[in-house]
Amino acid sequence: MSGWFAGVNLIFNFPLPVQIVNAFGGASWSDPSGFQLIFGASPTITIKPGSGTSVNLLRYLLVSEVTEMFMVSKNNQWAEPTSLFQGGDEGSMGEGLSRFLGVQFQLANGIGGVPPPGAGVVPVWLNGARPDFVNNDPDDNRPDIVTGCTTLFIYYLFNQLNFSIQQIINAGASNLAGVYQNLTGQPDGWGSFLDLVNRYYPPVFSPYTPKGDNIFPVSDLNAFFPPNPITCGYGQTTLISIDRPAMAQVNVVLTSDNPGLVQVPATVTIPVGGTSAPVTISTTAIPIPFAPQIVNLHASYAGKTITVACEVVPPYLTGLTIAPAKVTCGTMRLERLR
Repeated sequence: MSGWFAGVNLIFNFPLPVQIVNAFGGASWSDPSGFQLIFGASPTITIKPGSGTSVNLLRYLLVSEVTEMFMVSKNNQWAEPTSLFQGGDEGSMGEGLSRFLGVQFQLANGIGGVPPPGAGVVPVWLNGARPDFVNNDPDDNRPDIVTGCTTLFIYYLFNQLNFSIQQIINAGASNLAGVYQNLTGQPDGWGSFLDLVNRYYPPVFSPYTPKGDNIFPVSDLNAFFPPNPITCGYGQTTLISIDRPAMAQVNVVLTSDNPGLVQVPATVTIPVGGTSAPVTISTTAIPIPFAPQIVNLHASYAGKTITVACEVVPPYLTGLTIAPAKVTCGTMRLERLR
């Protein structure tokens, strides 16, 4: 944590008391005013993890709270500054950063890579109306749609745009749109973010169930493998693949140029963590004889379309002979074809 906030010394006095309470409610701390700090006040971190809780949840909550103390100490707008008569507050922007850093601490120490069960917030925003809390920074630190948006935007800066943790922290501003502009020099962080999310995770396919709070980097359509020639009336299975494991469900739209002859499902879903999914292609039986027919099939995802040709062929019979019927006087017996 000290490395992420390089050069920042906590303005609070050590030791920092930590209370683990047998109750539910997450974690919290109260920032002393500047006047209280003069007299040596130290904020107490209170953790309410519930019963039967893993050590990992305790660690995640503790790191999240301490990084908020670093934000107040750094005083570059990730949190409200401490004044003489009032303590600071992380608000929704700082809450998103602390949740993100709680997971990054786990990753840095090889002890996990997602929020502990029950601590995730991104699906609330992803599966909702997706309101804008990038240009707006309400004073909200609850696990709700607001902090779901701010947390995901920070993952966007880190995992999609590849800014480092230190760069993100040092780019503090009055809202996340300002952080984006400080990092990229571009003004419309919300528009870029929402366009990417809507293109790769369209609301029409919600609900999405990402493994954690992160859906970045996004995956691109990589291949739609063409089927072998299919005899009319029969089917075949092929594969669709993406270029990296899916962070949330990837829904690929499929179409056929001649659905009366060749049918494909309307969509195929690549599951979280997967890189491919099977596609079942069906064909309609039609009278023979007919010449082989080519039907183009299309797979579309996030603005990219891959087209493959499907050849439908008539049945092919070999070695067919007809044996003469053997008839006994007064009866008839049919011999099978062989």
